[in-house]
Amino acid sequence: MLNNTTSNISSDICFNYDRENYRAVTILTSSVAAVSALACILVTLGIVLSKKYLVFTQRLILYLSIAATLNGTAGVLRLHTVFYESDRDWQSKLCMATGFFDQVSGWWQLLAVSCITLSVLVKVVWGGSPETVEPLFPTIIFLFPILINWIPFIHYTYGRAGAWCWIRDINSDCSETKFGQYLRFALWYIPLYTILILLVLSFFVILCKIHSEKRRWQGRYDPDAVEEKERMKKEIWPLLWYPAFYIFLNVFPLVNRLHGVFNPTHPILVLWILQAIFGPLQGGFVSVAYALDSDTIRRLNCTQVLCYCYRKTPQVREYHHEIYAGPSDSLLQGKSRMESEEM
Repeated sequence: MLNNTTSNISSDICFNYDRENYRAVTILTSSVAAVSALACILVTLGIVLSKKYLVFTQRLILYLSIAATLNGTAGVLRLHTVFYESDRDWQSKLCMATGFFDQVSGWWQLLAVSCITLSVLVKVVWGGSPETVEPLFPTIIFLFPILINWIPFIHYTYGRAGAWCWIRDINSDCSETKFGQYLRFALWYIPLYTILILLVLSFFVILCKIHSEKRRWQGRYDPDAVEEKERMKKEIWPLLWYPAFYIFLNVFPLVNRLHGVFNPTHPILVLWILQAIFGPLQGGFVSVAYALDSDTIRRLNCTQVLCYCYRKTPQVREYHHEIYAGPSDSLLQGKSRMESEEM
């Protein structure tokens, strides 16, 4: 499948890769991205229809679900590169636009996972309340990436980059563009892997803290310890799946990108296929992580879905009251009821 011929000037020469390979990889990644985007849309609808967004932890998942949906949509838009016919298409307006969207949506997803991890870290390790800074989260997740990722439009650096459109590191005449290489590191590689390292460290710190708390809970019966254990089970553990999946799914794209840094014109097809599969799967694993919540699994049935849509039965109102309160709110409501009974 590799093409070593140089009979004419085309993108195939620059990357030592024939067009059929490009098409196969692009169709594969677009198909996986479409499934992931659809799965995230279902998660978003589930949170909105059941009004789970009234709970802070569910709003964090909602931010990630929206970001993953947009990132999956960017993956689907890669499909237009299948119809490229000449090297002039590398810097078409459509290619630059999809490259920008791919870059920005990747940042949206990365920052959404980071906000989830930071919230868990603050709550578990430092005992703080991340809800107080929640108004900053949408700005950090969705606005900040737009403010920095317009830079590659300088010198038209967005364009064809391998199997799809991104920040170019090679010109159409096969010469290297240093500006594009610098931008890849400054706007993606360095921030991404710095944050990934911090996510891994935070993940282990959180697990160590939880383990130490479990040891403290052992022994004689303590109502406060039982309450803390239940809160951890309902609020913390479900959120830890999201950074865990994100870290795992970035392993294969990392290997391919590192190879691309040192060998940009000699790609390995297997690495591109692995990135095409695992890269867009972020959104799909958001839905998997969401379904791993025991309460979500219990509520995912046809009767409940119909109730969410029509909102006509008392069962739905009871469910609203049950899930929105959250562990801490439920305790406050219970305390209020006891005080009223004493009066």
